[in-house]
Amino acid sequence: MSREHESVRGTHFMMKGIILSDEFLSSLPYARPYLERIIRELHLSTVSHTSHSFLPHGYSCSYLCTDGHMNIHTYPDEHIIYITIFVIGEYVNENHMIHTICQIGNIQNMTYRVIHQ
Repeated sequence: MSREHESVRGTHFMMKGIILSDEFLSSLPYARPYLERIIRELHLSTVSHTSHSFLPHGYSCSYLCTDGHMNIHTYPDEHIIYITIFVIGEYVNENHMIHTICQIGNIQNMTYRVIHQ
C-alpha cells in the first residue's frame, strides 16, 4: 500500500514559543492550571501526568491522555517553551489548537510543525 492511501492515525504538533512570564516558565505549580486548561479546551482526557522541576528553575512535564499525550519543556533563561502534542484521530482543527495554546499560555512568536501519522 502506498503512503497516499494510508489513513491518518493521529496528528503530532511540535511547537516552540516565547513566554515573557518568568513565573509561568519557572514554576510548575503556577503553570499547572494553565496546562490543564489547555488539556480541557482541546477535549483531551488525562489518564496520568508526571513532572520534574529543575534547579534553579524550569520544568518538564508530560500528560498521558486517553486520546494522545502532551509534553512541555521550559527554558526560563531564554523565555522559551517547547510543547509537543499527539492527538489520536483523523481530524484535528490545527488553527483552533494553536490559537487555544497561545491564548491560554500567553505564548508569543509561536512556530510549529504538524505531522500527520
